[in-house]
Amino acid sequence: MGIGMAALLLLCILGLLYMLGQVVRAVVLGPWLIRRAFEKQGDLYVFWMGFRAALTLRSPEHIKDVLSNKSGHFHKVILRPETRDLLGESVVFLEGEKWAQHRRIVSGAFYAEKVKGMTPAMVACISGQLDKWQSQLDALDSKEIDVCEQFKVLAADIIAHAAFGSSYVEGKAVLKLQQEQQQLVINLGLSLYIPGSRFLPTAHNRRSWK
Repeated sequence: MGIGMAALLLLCILGLLYMLGQVVRAVVLGPWLIRRAFEKQGDLYVFWMGFRAALTLRSPEHIKDVLSNKSGHFHKVILRPETRDLLGESVVFLEGEKWAQHRRIVSGAFYAEKVKGMTPAMVACISGQLDKWQSQLDALDSKEIDVCEQFKVLAADIIAHAAFGSSYVEGKAVLKLQQEQQQLVINLGLSLYIPGSRFLPTAHNRRSWK
């Protein structure tokens, strides 16, 4: 019994070491391997995930052709179950007729006339931000302002005003939740996948469930 448990423990340790090696290989060598594959195969790069073949595109023309395809009959990348739980049945995951239907619904918000109608709200937001920067410059001896984070706030402000109109305060709250959701998805991609771990009441899972 003791020998059997020791052998099982050894197998578990070896399995974890193998998985850790795969993670390190993906993080450290991944970008180099992808670049090398593109150099060998060109703008269309095929790789295998087990028994599934995946096609990676780099050419802007190929990418444009895929994104403008209205049939939707192409398979998406297989992601972890937790990611699907976070993002739901959205255009990101849907395929076939469901994807085409949702894409038609979403694309209606980006018609030229509708986008033109958002111009006054965009101009008002940008003008307000420029006035704030001018006030900061007048109050400071330096003539340089770090605008990196402020551009994020400006973009969120424009989207909130354009998409939610008079309810832009509520829109900002929605965008803030979406940013947090995005960070949760990123954290999932950086963590080691353990089957069934999404059901454990960890801090990450509890926040995701909300």
